[in-house]
Amino acid sequence: RWVGTYASDMPENVALLERVYAQAAESGNVVLVGSSFGCRVVCAFLARSSVRGAILVSYPLYGPSSHDDRAPLLWSLPPHVRLLFISGEKDDCLCRTKGGTAWRSPDAPTGIAALRNVLSRAPCARNTTILPVQSTSHDVFRLYKRRRCVCFWTVLTAAQTRRMPRRR
Repeated sequence: RWVGTYASDMPENVALLERVYAQAAESGNVVLVGSSFGCRVVCAFLARSSVRGAILVSYPLYGPSSHDDRAPLLWSLPPHVRLLFISGEKDDCLCRTKGGTAWRSPDAPTGIAALRNVLSRAPCARNTTILPVQSTSHDVFRLYKRRRCVCFWTVLTAAQTRRMPRRR
């Protein structure tokens, strides 16, 4: 469990991930997977470590207010980092142009296009793959049973196709 889910908790969460990663790495290869807030913790960890990649499920690109911009975290990742993003096409954390949390320009890219736009400016842009999942929102894996099978198959296929580099 994370120490907390606020930006101020990030240093403690990254330290926690460093300890867990060090223990797990002793027994073999480790695949880092973050979900929602966990994506942010994994990215902060990747920015200051030699780990070469991760799978990020439902990266929350935008917070509830304009002062909670998460793009700089992605821009801080080194060029060698390889990332697989899995996001719902209807993820409200990729769009803040309508509703009670609207603060972005209506002309700004939204959804998967917003994620692509931000990642295009990241040093690791060449090493990123975005896998959009149809008919899903921020909770990508909350689907009807039939769709869930297709979603997991798609994720596994994408992960196998986009081989993550081994730890040195």
